[in-house]
Amino acid sequence: MFRCDFALIPCQPTGVDLRSAADAIKLVKQAQSVRQGPPAAAVFLARAVKGTRLKDEAIALLSKSNVPICTAVIHQRQVVADTFGQGATAWGMPGKPATEAAGEFETLFNEVLGMLP
Repeated sequence: MFRCDFALIPCQPTGVDLRSAADAIKLVKQAQSVRQGPPAAAVFLARAVKGTRLKDEAIALLSKSNVPICTAVIHQRQVVADTFGQGATAWGMPGKPATEAAGEFETLFNEVLGMLP
């Protein structure tokens, strides 16, 4: 945190992960205080399940942190878990779930690019 320009904090919509994200945000704030500026930071939600209250509650809770929350969300998909065993990425896997996953990663990438200092 003391050497980077940007910190991207992933967070799953679970109590443990929300607590860990809060700890990471505290570290960012400490580094910003010491450095009197950088790093910029953002949080993104990963492994979220579409249409769940837990996802919405996690976004609401993270929004209170004074750190930008990415609008792009990476949803839970088996194809993403399968990429490791296949030695591939979502872009290299067949099927609609892979295409959707790749689209979410691209959306997140482009959003983060727009936040870089």
